[in-house]
Amino acid sequence: MTEHTYGNTPVTAPEPVREPDPPSAREPAPGQEPGTDRPAPGAGRPAPGAGGSASRIDGPARGPLARTAVAFARRWPTWLAIAVAAVSVSDMGDGGEFSVVLPLLAAGYLTVAVIGRPGLTWGVVIAFTAVVVLLGVIGVDPRPVLIAAAFLAAVAGLVNGRLRGTGLRAAQLPVALGCVAIALGAAYLSPDLGLFLMAAGLIGHAVGDAFLWRDGRVVARSLAEWCVVFDVIVGVAGLWAALR
Repeated sequence: MTEHTYGNTPVTAPEPVREPDPPSAREPAPGQEPGTDRPAPGAGRPAPGAGGSASRIDGPARGPLARTAVAFARRWPTWLAIAVAAVSVSDMGDGGEFSVVLPLLAAGYLTVAVIGRPGLTWGVVIAFTAVVVLLGVIGVDPRPVLIAAAFLAAVAGLVNGRLRGTGLRAAQLPVALGCVAIALGAAYLSPDLGLFLMAAGLIGHAVGDAFLWRDGRVVARSLAEWCVVFDVIVGVAGLWAALR
C-alpha cells in the first residue's frame, strides 16, 4: 500500500494488482512439463527397481515350483523321445524294424536343408513317417521310396546351391549318403551284424544331431533334441542286443 497526504488527511492508495505470470514464465512444478500445465512425460510412473511397483511391471516373481515346471515343459522333445524309444525298444526283435529310421532321417533332413526352412522340420519328418506307415499297411517296403526321396532332395540341393560348399547344411549330403549306405548294408548282413551296424549308425547320427541342435539353423532344435535322445536310447539298446 502507498500512503499520500492531501491537505491534512492521509490517503492510502491501493497497490496495483499484479497479473499472474504466464505459464512459460513460472517455475515448473515437480512432474509438470515446462511451459504448460500438462504433466511431464513419464510422470507418475514408478522408477525401475522401485520396490513393489517394479513387480507390477516385470510380472510376479516365479516360485521354485513354477520355475521347475517351466524348465520341465521346455524339455518336451526329450520326454517325447524317451516315451517313443521305450515303446520301440520294448518290442525290439532282430532290429529289422529300425532299418527304415536312417533312410527316413536322411530324406527328411536333406529335404529341410534344401528348403532352407528349419521351422518345417517336424512337418517334413511327420509327412515321411506317414508315408512309411501307409506303405507298411499296403505291404510295400518303404526304404526304396525314402532313398529315392533323399536322392531327389540331394539333386535339388546341388542345383540350388544349398548343399554345395561347407557348413552343417552342406554336411547333410554326406551324412545322408552314410545313412543310406548303412541301411542298405544292414539289409544284406546277418541279423546280428545288421543290428550292430544300424545301432552304430543311430549313435553316430545322434552325434551329428548334437551339432545341429547347437547350430539351430539347419533343422528345428526341438527335432534335433528329440533325435539325440531317441537315437542314443535305441542305438545303445541295439548294440546291447547285438552283442549279448
